[in-house]
Amino acid sequence: MAATMRQTRIGEREFHWGSRTFVMGILNVTPDSFSGDGITRVDRAISQARKFEEDGADLIDIGGESTRPETWSDAGLPASEELRRVVPVVEQVAAVVGIPVSIDTYKAEVAQQAVAAGARLINDVWGLRRDPRMAATVAATGMPVVLMHNQPGGQNLEIIRRLPELRSLGFPLLVGPSRKSFIGKTLDLPIDERLEGTAGAVALSIAGGADIIRVHDVKAMVRVARMVDAIVRA
Repeated sequence: MAATMRQTRIGEREFHWGSRTFVMGILNVTPDSFSGDGITRVDRAISQARKFEEDGADLIDIGGESTRPETWSDAGLPASEELRRVVPVVEQVAAVVGIPVSIDTYKAEVAQQAVAAGARLINDVWGLRRDPRMAATVAATGMPVVLMHNQPGGQNLEIIRRLPELRSLGFPLLVGPSRKSFIGKTLDLPIDERLEGTAGAVALSIAGGADIIRVHDVKAMVRVARMVDAIVRA
């Protein structure tokens, strides 16, 4: 078994893995977010970030490109447009909240400029595999990185069920089931009716060893996390 990573410094904060479940709030600055929560104005993004912090979020993940499955085979959003969307938001949010800001991108140029603007974590939904420059860029920034799984099909249910096996890698685990299509398909529900399904997936993810949960509904999922923590981390 690999040695276990006990803690990670993200920005000005030390995250001690295993002490409790940390909550990452999703801040989409895109007009076509799959979850319908996209924000296109900087002032509204700042207000949402402050609300997340008040509701108990430990991190804020800012993204400027939709990652809905039907877009995976196309060329993706031009980096120039993604930069236009995210850099002003990262810069201003990082200046007004006391929790670390993460940049949700698979593009090296966006990651680099977002870090310069104040991001202290890089979240790559393609696991450093889509942009050949991404791994070197991330290494050069010195920032921690999240390598996400994003394959279509029924793998999400199996991953949550088998999370204890992934813990053998020795790294902290982030799970982002919030409002995702696997919940919709399982329960036959639209995006705006997936809160309970998300809560179930979050609870089982924490019980399985998740260290961070990435969610849209921060206030509700903080409560879920604290309840599950009281049971499984006692």
